[in-house]
Amino acid sequence: MVSLGNKYREYVREAYGRQVFEHECGFASYSIKDKYCIIHDMYVEPESRNMKVGSEMADQIKAITKNEGCERMVCIIDKRNMQYDNSIKAIQGYGFRVIDNEGLYTTLERDI
Repeated sequence: MVSLGNKYREYVREAYGRQVFEHECGFASYSIKDKYCIIHDMYVEPESRNMKVGSEMADQIKAITKNEGCERMVCIIDKRNMQYDNSIKAIQGYGFRVIDNEGLYTTLERDI
């Protein structure tokens, strides 16, 4: 079980202006800019991968941010991430499409 504690949540909020969504098997950080929900980080414990945990977290974040007026979701993946290929497949399986693949990051987007 992943437990971040209040200090990490506060650090992410203070340093980056992001919210942290916690799940018993992982977490995600996100922010809202205009009508966009931006998912910056998502982590699922290895033993819980391929069990729809990432989709559950994305569904919850989508519901939260839709209520705050968001219309689109954006996901940013660092190409240096050792799980990059698996992450891209999972995120595209959730309905995201690549909109930018230049530099160190891949940016994907979908409707809420």
